Formats: sequence, structure tokens, C-alpha cells
Amino acid sequence: MVRRESAKLSYSGSNPLAASTLLRRAAFALGFVGIKLVYRIYILISKKNPSRYYIGLTQDLEKRVLKHNSSAEGYSQRYAPWVVQTYISFSDEQAARDFEKYLKVGSGQAFLKKHLL
Repeated sequence: MVRRESAKLSYSGSNPLAASTLLRRAAFALGFVGIKLVYRIYILISKKNPSRYYIGLTQDLEKRVLKHNSSAEGYSQRYAPWVVQTYISFSDEQAARDFEKYLKVGSGQAFLKKHLL
């Protein structure tokens, strides 16, 4: 006999932390305790102005790049279209957040320009 279950969880909004928590709960409810989510630090380069770049963190890189390229305001819109220059995957969310923060400050900027751009 095969037993099928589904987790009845819903989510709406743009908070990636809430979404990842929801995914973990759904995986646990379905018995997939060992599932690891992937967190990606990404670096986008502007096609319009290649000296401009954007550093971010996401779990869905393709969707995030589409959102940057369709943005109606702010930095993303000013320098769109964007292309992915580099991305780095992490299995640990806190490590990903720490590395993203590092890349956005002094010595991290130097590392970024020397090794990732």
C-alpha cells in the first residue's frame, strides 16, 4: 500500500525567509527531513553600463533576475537589463547572508573585483 500525503501550507508575500521556512515545514510534514535548500549569492552586471553591478541573495536565481529586469523603479530599473556574471551556492543560509554582507563592504569589494568580476 502506498500512502500519499500533502502538506496544506499557504504562503503569500515576498519575504524569502518566510518562504524558506514554509518549504522546510512542508518537507518535514511530508517526511523529507534531510532536504537542504540552496542559497545563492549572485552578481549581476548591467548590459547598459558594464561598470555597474548588483549583489544579492536568492533561492531562485532565474526568477530573481527576471524580477530585476522587469523592475519599474530604483537601481534595478535604472541599469537594466542585467545578466548574471557569477553566482555562488551555499547550503547554509547564515553563511550565504554573511558572505553577501562581506562582498558589500571594503575588503569584500576588493575581493569581488579581483576574483569574481
